[in-house]
Amino acid sequence: MSLGILIGTGRGLWGLLPGEAARCLLPDLEIAAVDARDGLAVAAAAGRGVWLHDDADRAAGWRQVWEGDARAARIAPGGALLAGAAPPRLLRSEDGGASWDPSPTLESVVRYQRTRSPAAGKAEWALTAIAFPPDGTLAGVSGAGAWLSMDEGRNWMPRSEGIDPAIAALYEHPDRKDRVYAVTRSGLYRSEDGGYTWLQSLTGLDRSIAHSLSVLPGTADTLVLSAARRRPSETGALFRSTDGGVRWSRLAIGEEDEWPAAPAVTRLGGSLDTTFVLAGGRVWASHDRGLGWRPLTGPDDAARLPPARALAVSF
Repeated sequence: MSLGILIGTGRGLWGLLPGEAARCLLPDLEIAAVDARDGLAVAAAAGRGVWLHDDADRAAGWRQVWEGDARAARIAPGGALLAGAAPPRLLRSEDGGASWDPSPTLESVVRYQRTRSPAAGKAEWALTAIAFPPDGTLAGVSGAGAWLSMDEGRNWMPRSEGIDPAIAALYEHPDRKDRVYAVTRSGLYRSEDGGYTWLQSLTGLDRSIAHSLSVLPGTADTLVLSAARRRPSETGALFRSTDGGVRWSRLAIGEEDEWPAAPAVTRLGGSLDTTFVLAGGRVWASHDRGLGWRPLTGPDDAARLPPARALAVSF
């Protein structure tokens, strides 16, 4: 059964099937992250835990599989579930959430870095992002940068050279797994070597706080980026790049090119052309790499859907 477009908000997890009204799937939760892959969908709720939906067990619906302060959740290519938490922890489940194995090494190395950071007392430290470069796991710790493990979380190496340590999300390239993108409070960063080194992408952007990203692979990647001027919840806009993030141009949807809250974007897995955005309470779809957009919800839905913190697609 298709869950459609999954919308993580500060007031619950919502689902939208094209042609139908949006429905609240998990109410009264502050959703920090959502992911979907191969019949599985997972959502992380700040302060509450992780929820899982498995198409193979439809009768169970959404069920809580971990309790705690979850800030990130991903489904690995092999089907394992990964959760990031605050304080910074990475947990891994190989049995559909029945049991979780923490990575104590990551906690230790991040704690050591915190003792050496003069700003540590002012920053919240949480594992907020997870990506899967070749044969490894890349974790983004807000306030402590990027960390890479090549042995399923037993050992970690810092990979924060050239990147803002306030990482909000990580995105691996659909085809080139050595290419990884990070959205941070100072914009978008790209790595061409699986997270070892980073380059910032700025040209054409008129605001610096990156919110979410859609990566459409091609000879030159097309990227659709959501960014905000002050905080991720204020004065949001969309930008499009047709050269992999070297240059950006402002993107309008409908008659708007700026919204009170930052939009959220995601791509349709397996597609080279299809991407979705929630902006101003409405969901839009593009099937031509962000050139043209058509609404999937009507104006009345704008009053129902809260601003999105994360999007995922489960078709």
